[in-house]
Amino acid sequence: MAADISLLFAGLNTDDIDSGIKYALKSAGEIFEVDRTGICIYSPDKKEPEICNQWCKNGIKPPDCKMNKASLDDFPWFLKKIKALRPLIISNISDLPPEAKNETSMLKQCNIISMLVIPLFSDKRLLGHMSLQNVVTERCWAEEQVRILQIIAAILSGAIVKNQMEKKANLLARISDIAPSSILIHDFYGNIIYANEFTFKMHGFQRDEFMSKNIHELDVPESEKLISSRMEKIRKNGEARFEVKHYRKNGSSFPLEAYTKLINWAGKPAILSVSTDITERKKALRHIEDKNRMLSTLNKYIIEQTRVQTYDGLLNVIAQQLEKTTNGVFVLFGEYDNVKKAVKLKNLRSDKKLLKSFSQAWDKKIFNKKINLTDRFYSDLKSSVVSIYKNLNELTRGAIPENISNSVNALSKIKYIVNLSHIIEGHLYGVSAVGLKKYRDLPSLDFLESYAHISAISLQRLNAEKRVFYLSFHDGLTNLYNRSYLEEEMSRLDTKRQLPMSIIMADVNGLKLINDTYGHSMGDKMLKKIAAILKKSCRKEDIVSRWGGDEFVICLTQTSKEQADKLCCRIGTLCSKSIIKDIPISLALGSATKYDTDKSVEDLLKEAEDAMYNQKLSESRSAKNALINAFLKALEEKSFETEDHIKNMQGFALKLGNKLSLLGHEINRLMLLVMLHDIGKINVPKNILIKKGLLSQKEWEIIKEHPHTGYRIALATSEFSYLAEDILSHHERWDGSGYPRGLKGVQIPLLSRIVSIVDAYEVMINKRSYKNPLSVKEAIAELKRCAGKQFDPELVNIFISIIEKG
Repeated sequence: MAADISLLFAGLNTDDIDSGIKYALKSAGEIFEVDRTGICIYSPDKKEPEICNQWCKNGIKPPDCKMNKASLDDFPWFLKKIKALRPLIISNISDLPPEAKNETSMLKQCNIISMLVIPLFSDKRLLGHMSLQNVVTERCWAEEQVRILQIIAAILSGAIVKNQMEKKANLLARISDIAPSSILIHDFYGNIIYANEFTFKMHGFQRDEFMSKNIHELDVPESEKLISSRMEKIRKNGEARFEVKHYRKNGSSFPLEAYTKLINWAGKPAILSVSTDITERKKALRHIEDKNRMLSTLNKYIIEQTRVQTYDGLLNVIAQQLEKTTNGVFVLFGEYDNVKKAVKLKNLRSDKKLLKSFSQAWDKKIFNKKINLTDRFYSDLKSSVVSIYKNLNELTRGAIPENISNSVNALSKIKYIVNLSHIIEGHLYGVSAVGLKKYRDLPSLDFLESYAHISAISLQRLNAEKRVFYLSFHDGLTNLYNRSYLEEEMSRLDTKRQLPMSIIMADVNGLKLINDTYGHSMGDKMLKKIAAILKKSCRKEDIVSRWGGDEFVICLTQTSKEQADKLCCRIGTLCSKSIIKDIPISLALGSATKYDTDKSVEDLLKEAEDAMYNQKLSESRSAKNALINAFLKALEEKSFETEDHIKNMQGFALKLGNKLSLLGHEINRLMLLVMLHDIGKINVPKNILIKKGLLSQKEWEIIKEHPHTGYRIALATSEFSYLAEDILSHHERWDGSGYPRGLKGVQIPLLSRIVSIVDAYEVMINKRSYKNPLSVKEAIAELKRCAGKQFDPELVNIFISIIEKG
């Protein structure tokens, strides 16, 4: 019987193990003539049965109890006995000791009178038990019967262990097949025992192809050399971690990181290897290494550029760095001129032969050659920091003659030109071009873009320093030298060799008046124009500077008094021919000369200043009158403030003034006020002054500003300053609703009230583009209607009486 069961289980696979157990139970029950047989396989924690099978003799019912589902912890006496791994014979349950009360109770529920229990175990590990039960009579067991049943139990234990191992192996296979790594088991000779699906895919083999190989066949030569040392390390430490390179089926190789561990497989030592393809990691590490090298190089280049203090020195460093980095045949740098929208060649680094070719092709004038940029070309330079071209002609879009481009290409044998735009914060400082023979000499685009950026920062720094240095000696508005520079230069030039030394001091006439009238932007335009006149009038070696707000000083070495005075005349003539927005340019000029070193520069300046102020005092009135007349003329050209309008107003005002018994100086003041009352309109646009329709709110606000402007113009001139208050008030109304201050009644100056009446009457009786004239009768009616509201009622009555008398 035992032999039959052994043969049966030897031929069964894992899926048929259950049927084998049932056959064994049936065979044992029938041969040993028992009522029931059963088998229980315990769970790993031995708390309850995991697998239970039973056989019952014909006419015997299965036990009506929960024994098969009970926890073993509930039966301590039984558990103690069965853990001893020896057969347990219960001839009669009534013979059980008191401590087996739970077991007795359970057996009674299951109608069991006697029972034989054979432990199932492997390597002293309890797996479960097999029981043979009698429910009708007692049963005694012979030693030989028990021994046979132990053999059968051993056969069943082996089958159970095999089943468990195969289940674990199948579970491991299912788990490993979904693992994203290679899982492989091989012996110490490299014969493959097991491999998961990922391993096959990673190496590019079918399962059968791969499993027929020796693992060491996959090692590339450099990895193959290390096989013995790897095996020794695993034997010694029980585990190892290392990198290898394997071949794929297509012959390519790839790196793996493997973790290996010594295991027991089917009773023999084997090696479990879990490995990962680290191709991408290697690439990432190489990328990081490349980045680190790039950053190290860039850091070195930054330090080199930071140490440079001159513009030309920086261009040399940039050319050297690019040549070293790219192995360039030539490196050139072009400076971008933002004003002229062009690139000028400032640096060229190459061998002598190529430099000579450049020079010959370009008429021996390489540097400062200008390449004009089209809007498209400029846009391309700003939008792409790094660009690659095939020749100079393609790079410069034909701006360089084709014969030069062809000559350079033929001599240098370049295949590519790399262009870098040195741009930062939207500002293009220049471009570098590098000629290459081989594309592999081209560094990474990341490096080139970063380099273009750091060199742009260096160019920005030196340009800023250059600008600061320039501004420390120049006036920011006129670009002339400033006072500090002039004082330093005059001290340096104060030598016998430079005698005679002359100084010319110039002061702008009416600059405050211009600023107050048109705003400081107009004053700035005038100062720039004057600076240009002074530069044009002088020699290159003469030092022209802005001395103060409206003062200029010219230092003339080896220049006599007569020559200095001639220069003053030339400057005066050029000024008289120059006009800014209908305003004549006028300068007060004074000169002084020293013929020996005894006179100090300070004394010379003081003498020139005194001469300038003397001229200013003598010509001040005429200069300011010229300005006022220019204002009035400009106003007449863009509005209705014509000469006839002013004369008519003065006629009416004179009659009203005489009727009021004004004194002579008051009459003169009134006449001048009539002439200047609307001078503030000089700043009002013409389209508003002659507009036919109603003014918008914004236009009306502009109109209402003209009394303020006129007030400032009057205050800026000593001759007219006493009229300032009258000009400011000529649009106030008797009822207080006027502007700009809302004065009321007699708060309004008398002369302003007179001008308000005569101005309104003169406008009513004369035609304008926006209205037809009124008759005298209609105009008088309008004056009466506005008396007490807009106009002084008493003055209106007097004025009407004058008009009616004719």
